[in-house]
Amino acid sequence: MRVLQLNLNHCEAAQELLTQTVIEQKVDIAILSEQYRNLGTENWSSDQTKKAAVWACGCKPFQSKPLSGQAYYTRAKICGINFYSCYIPPSVQQNEYERILDNLVRDIANTTTNIVAGDFNAWAIEWGSTHTNRRGDALLKAFSTLDIVLLNTGNKNTFEKNGRGSIIDITFASSSLVRKINWQVSDIYTHSDHLALLIEIDNPTPAKEFFPSRKAQTRGWKVDTLDEDVFKQILDSNPNNAAAETEQQAEDLIRHISKACDAAMCRKRQGTHRKSVYWWNDEIEVLRSECHKARRLCQRRRQSTNYAVLQECFKRKRNDLKKKLLILHFKLS
Repeated sequence: MRVLQLNLNHCEAAQELLTQTVIEQKVDIAILSEQYRNLGTENWSSDQTKKAAVWACGCKPFQSKPLSGQAYYTRAKICGINFYSCYIPPSVQQNEYERILDNLVRDIANTTTNIVAGDFNAWAIEWGSTHTNRRGDALLKAFSTLDIVLLNTGNKNTFEKNGRGSIIDITFASSSLVRKINWQVSDIYTHSDHLALLIEIDNPTPAKEFFPSRKAQTRGWKVDTLDEDVFKQILDSNPNNAAAETEQQAEDLIRHISKACDAAMCRKRQGTHRKSVYWWNDEIEVLRSECHKARRLCQRRRQSTNYAVLQECFKRKRNDLKKKLLILHFKLS
């Protein structure tokens, strides 16, 4: 299972681009902060402030009703794992920050098998910052009471702007999951000041679904290929076991109808991941590629004498992509 964690920086273009990224990267779940808008669909869970969200963007649906009504964090259960998305803005005062953490910790303590991710706007040496601030210290103390482990490794920035960076997007997981997880800061172009984090989980436990999966919804037969004679012949040959229990009779009937359908009609193909969203085109792909190259050039030549020129070039290309995405969205809306 592939999970993408990203702060969208309340950028419309970044959220539009995300819809293509999750398809290309075959992402099952997106843990988002500062989204531009909520999707308002059954596979999307958001907090009260509309700044944290969990999006089941693949074929793995929510398995229970997602947490709603809480501020600064939300939770959704997918494949037996509780995914938490958190965002606590810099404007929140320290005493309020600690109160939010207390509420979050109480909720996590009542669940098992968790991934807790988001932008806490906190610094700590433990996840690669140059020092630990009050927020980082409060977060570490609060989470020390839980059976969760920090996944962040190395000192690669998760936030970069104007040549400066920090590590404020962090991920924790239950100790039972750690050996199954591969965590990394991705170089995917996001159009946000934040970098995407990719989390791969080996063999998550399947569980009963709360919402029907897309695969189940698309299963069936092509009615226009129906051979009525064959269908009737198979259906009429059903051996009726009157002595069986009612439930067993119902199961036998369903199996026999499926057998008749298979004999008389072609099955529908199971849905596969689309290669792109409907509005994606070559021009946008080129613009995204140019932005990606310009950003990497800025990152590599931060100490060079022409850094200001490279940074200005990156800004121009970002603006070009943003304008194209917004114009396209306006035309299609």
